[in-house]
Amino acid sequence: MSNPMEPEAAAPVPAPVPAPAPARGIDAGVFVGLGLVVVGFVLALIPLWGVIGWPLMLAGLILGIIGAAKKWNPMWGSIVNIVLGFVGPGLAFVLVLTGVFAAAAPAAKDALDEALEDAPPATTQEVPAEDPEIEPEDAEPGAEVPSFVDGVLVTDDMRIEITKHKVVPAGGKGNEYGDEAVIAFWYEITNVSGEDLQAYSGFVFSMSVFQDNDPDAENELDSAILFDLESDKRHQNIKKGGTVKNVIAFTLTDETTPVTLVAQDGLFGGEIGRIDYRLK
Repeated sequence: MSNPMEPEAAAPVPAPVPAPAPARGIDAGVFVGLGLVVVGFVLALIPLWGVIGWPLMLAGLILGIIGAAKKWNPMWGSIVNIVLGFVGPGLAFVLVLTGVFAAAAPAAKDALDEALEDAPPATTQEVPAEDPEIEPEDAEPGAEVPSFVDGVLVTDDMRIEITKHKVVPAGGKGNEYGDEAVIAFWYEITNVSGEDLQAYSGFVFSMSVFQDNDPDAENELDSAILFDLESDKRHQNIKKGGTVKNVIAFTLTDETTPVTLVAQDGLFGGEIGRIDYRLK
């Protein structure tokens, strides 16, 4: 018989039942991500809808990766729910806006075309021609500008008049230190426009000197030194309307072939005219 004072034995505590292992199947996030990728790819191929196609594909790729990782860490399930909670309404809003824009674009284009057709044609105002340029004061009456006639070159900026030419042999006056004969041109140069102009540069930038004694190539003569009192202002600026006398010389390659003086309109301008000067 048991002793009533002894405590009864405690009932056995059942052992805890282990939680079932998480399923290893494919998570729904993978399917959602795959669906977004497919839908985004299709939209990317459609004009106007392509602006959301690429974001959809990117979002689908991210969700697919997260969904695939859920089977290793349940925490990813909460992350997927949060992402879907924000991304879903946002994507829906973008889809609605894009649809409205796509539907309204053709109508807006038609309205713009009609407005352009109804607009009055643009008017063109005729601008009267400017007054014809006045020939330089020193130009010959009736002479064209530019021109090179009878040893006188006339341009918009200057007037050069060749007053004399002469062959100076080696050792001759002014060519005492030269080894070859030279042809010298005495001229007067006038500043017509007021632009920077010097006697020497005005001539060499406007004149080229040749002797046609080479059957294969042009023979342009080199400038030479000729001492003359009239050339003391050759490098000074000429005032507008002012006239300076100067002399310039070129080394001859023979003393029988005529020298051709070719005038051009400035250093890079086209040919104005040419004159042959006989040596004898």
